[in-house]
Parts: sequence; structure tokens; C-alpha cells
Amino acid sequence: MKNILIVAYFYPPLGGAGVQRTLKFAKFLKKFGYNVFVLTVNNEKGTIKDESLKLESTDGIKVFRAIQKENFIVNSILNRKVTDVKIDNKENIIKKTPEITLKSRIKRKVKKHLLNMYRNMYIPDDKISWKKDAVRVGLKIINDEKIDVIYSTSAPYTGHLIAYELKQRSNQPWIADFRDQWVANPFVNYSTYAKIKNEKMEKMVIEKADCVISVSKPIIDEFVYRYKDESVEKFKVITNGYDEEDFAGFNMNFVAKKYIITHNGTLYGKRSPKNFLIAIDKLIMEKKIKQDELTIRFVGQIGKDAQEDIRFFVAKYDNIIEFISYLPHKESLKKLEESTATLLIIEAGVGSDGIYTGKLFEYIRSGRDIIGIVPPGVARDLILNTNTGFCCHPEKVDDIEVAIYKSYCIWKGMQKKTEVNWEKVSEYSRENLTRDLMNVIESL
Repeated sequence: MKNILIVAYFYPPLGGAGVQRTLKFAKFLKKFGYNVFVLTVNNEKGTIKDESLKLESTDGIKVFRAIQKENFIVNSILNRKVTDVKIDNKENIIKKTPEITLKSRIKRKVKKHLLNMYRNMYIPDDKISWKKDAVRVGLKIINDEKIDVIYSTSAPYTGHLIAYELKQRSNQPWIADFRDQWVANPFVNYSTYAKIKNEKMEKMVIEKADCVISVSKPIIDEFVYRYKDESVEKFKVITNGYDEEDFAGFNMNFVAKKYIITHNGTLYGKRSPKNFLIAIDKLIMEKKIKQDELTIRFVGQIGKDAQEDIRFFVAKYDNIIEFISYLPHKESLKKLEESTATLLIIEAGVGSDGIYTGKLFEYIRSGRDIIGIVPPGVARDLILNTNTGFCCHPEKVDDIEVAIYKSYCIWKGMQKKTEVNWEKVSEYSRENLTRDLMNVIESL
């Protein structure tokens, strides 16, 4: 079997959504007989860790680590780390007055200005100091281990620049994987200078790579549209998915004593629970949902913008919301098992039609109702095609209210539970998706 070099910044013991895709590809490529070598970072200190993934990430897989210089000053200025909201901080949260909103708007404007400065300083991203040592280590791996195929994944996009150099010097086939868009990312505001530089880098990567894959068709379609000189056959869609082995022992028939809605993962930037909480408030005020039957659980880290949106709801209903800090991956799945419904929020806007969040695929496998507060696009289509939940537009509070109430009525026994299309769900197992990647590898 072939020897595969995976270039990935996010790899255990780092945790979070960005890790799972790479980890599972590595795991199942190894299972299918490939020799897998991972080139990752050595000394990342500002990202959440998940030590529980360590065994899975090294089981028969050789992991090499390259040094990255820390950007302490910039990270400190921007306060880029996501902040936990914990129960013991509740008093500090609920005693704020509406005056905070003006201060928050000013802070957001200042932060936006600093982010623009920051993006001009570090192109394509703040992991660029990882590149020099990673190229050195990568070339040694290619020579020593007789690598047949290079695979790189982004974000961060520095990973593709490393793979570009390795491709240049080794001429081995290269697969570039995009978990998100790069230059066309609608949620990144590049300055003119930064955009020109990133456009040049992205063009180098797309043209040099032997194959470009991404998690959704809209992202691939956008690449095909902008790179008309490249063969359409060069671009492939391989979505995110779930690992069936992670659900070993998962009790599909568990019925919670309360109506528990769980959001797994980080809330940041424009991804806000505000309209969801407004809809919950309306349902309680209209006496459609009993307050003492309801729990809303946020598992993971919550950015400061989302904290602002949650603050005043907590002030009114301080016994409804639970905040649980980042959990190891399998423990977070246990929280899904204990839930009645899962919550997915994707903000509306240009480019949102192509967003699959990693958590969605575990949501569809959990068998719990998905309250999908999502715009038209791939996430909505997946929920509807698998018959795993109820969808509503993120800007339409009345529709959100209807979706929540449908799920609540199922829990109360007032409405029949929908029949999940398990055959369709199974298409998104990580094992099946890795077979798609194998087909790409064998075609090179």
C-alpha cells in the first residue's frame, strides 16, 4: 500500500472541530492498509486540548512535529482566545445593564480594526511561523519514508503553503483539502493588501495541487467558477461525517426526564443564539412550554459576542441554561445521548449555503431531533434528506418557535416522532467517506 503524508496543523492532542476530519481520515486510511505519516505542530499553546484522542491519533500512525514560534503580543492584543462561560460566573453575567451593549459595539469596532492590522501582519494566517521547520521536517519524512502522496488540509492555510513547498521539491502527487473557503471566505474581511497576497497564494495552491477536495459542493463550485483553466475533474467533494465507533454503547432509546436542548461546540463571531433564545422566551410566555421542564445546554466554549446575546436571557431564566466547558470528544457525545434535541446554528449571509459544521453529522447519527436554525444550503438539505430534524431560517423567530415546539411536542408524546432515514445517514460514516478519499489517492 502507498505511504501517505498528512500535513495538518490541528491534530491531537489539539482538540476541537478542526481535528476530527484529519484524525478520522488518518485512522481509516491506516485501517485500509495505507502507511500514514502525520506532520503537525509541536508547541501550540493557545488551543484547546483533548488528551482522550491521543491513542486513536497514534495507533499505528507515525506523528512528526515541527516547531512554531508563538505570536504572544498579537494574540494578547486581540484577545483571540474564546472565553468559557461557566455557572460560577453567572452573577457577573446577569448583573450587567443594557449599557454594556454600547460598550460592546465600540469594542467590536476596535477589534475589527485590530483584526485587519493583524491580517496584514500575518499572511496567510498566524501559523506562518510553523512553515520553515515544517518544510524541513516534511522533506525528511518524504525521503526517509518514501512518501507516495501528500495530503494537506486547511485552515490554517499555512498547511497548504508547506505542502506546496514539499510538492515543488519532491514532485509527489498532492491533495489539497479545504474545510473552509480561503480568499472567498465571506466571514473574513481582508484588507486590499491582504486580499491580493492571499489571492496569489491560493492561486499557487490550486494550480499546483493534483486534486482539490472540500467539504461541500458550493465551496467546490466556487473554486471551479474562479479557476476556469483548471479541469473540473480536479475538484472533488468529500463531506465531513461521523465515526460509528464513537457511538459504541450510545443508548438510542434514552428518554430524558426534562426537555433538554444541547448545543455542542463553539459559539463565536456572527454565530449567535439570540433569536433561538427569543423564541424560547416566547414559548414560555405563551405557556406552550413549561419552564420547569426545560434545560438548554451549551457544551463548549462561548465567544464574547455570543455571551452578550445570552446574558439577558440568563438574567430572566437563570435556572434554565447550563454552561459546560469544553469536553473530550466522547464525553461531548455522552451529552448528546442525554439530550432530547440538538441545536444547530448557522448564520445567514453570502457563503453560508456551503457550510457544514462538523457537529451536524454527529447530530444526525445521534437520533435526537435537530433544531436546525440554518439558511438554505447544504446543512438544511442534509437535515431534511435524512429526516433528522426541523429547519428554520436564522432570522425568522416565528419559524424558530415552530421548530422548537414540534420537537417539544414529540417529547411530550403529543406528536409522533419522525422516522430517520438511516440508509441516508450511513452514507456519512467516516469509514465510507475515507473510501472516497482512497479513490482519489488511487487515481493520482
